[in-house]
Amino acid sequence: MLDTKHSISNLFPASLSDLKSARRLLVLVPNFDINLSAFAHRVWELANATGSHILLLGQFDEAQKESKIRRDITTLSAMLKNESISVESKISFGKDWIQFIKTNLHKGDLLVRLAEHKISSLESQIDLQTYILSGFVAQKDLRSNWFPQLTSILGSLTIIIGFFMLQVRIIDLTKDGLRTVFLLISLPIGIGLLWALNSLFG
Repeated sequence: MLDTKHSISNLFPASLSDLKSARRLLVLVPNFDINLSAFAHRVWELANATGSHILLLGQFDEAQKESKIRRDITTLSAMLKNESISVESKISFGKDWIQFIKTNLHKGDLLVRLAEHKISSLESQIDLQTYILSGFVAQKDLRSNWFPQLTSILGSLTIIIGFFMLQVRIIDLTKDGLRTVFLLISLPIGIGLLWALNSLFG
């Protein structure tokens, strides 16, 4: 673990001149929609203020998300690259951001991420100076990320409760011989409904 002091800054323009020099900026690119142009401009300001090169890190955990993260990183690279700043990028399949960061971490690096990009236990597992940026995600995009998850949870609970009530009715209304048959038939139906709901909302 690097022997650096951990700090968090919202990076208002007035504070840019106070930033410490760095070897590289490790910029975490989320897989949800952001204002790429505004985000690139702020990262460019950071790179110039710290005299840093840039490493863009992107990660996806589903095949259908790969094209978006690659497109976003390609766009950011084109916006950020100039004569004084070199830009590299790495993309990984998986969910373990902490291991992905550690694999690419070098002494003297600084970490840059969005406030809305939540990574569990990041600060406790990586002792690294971190700059948290905000204001690049539209509120409607944040709501859209929560809606499918909430719908999936509520739908799953409804299916589980409905399945339980169906089991109770089968036990009450059927005789011993038919009871087992109906219970065995209803079981794959309930599992299938849960699978379909999970597939629909990812």
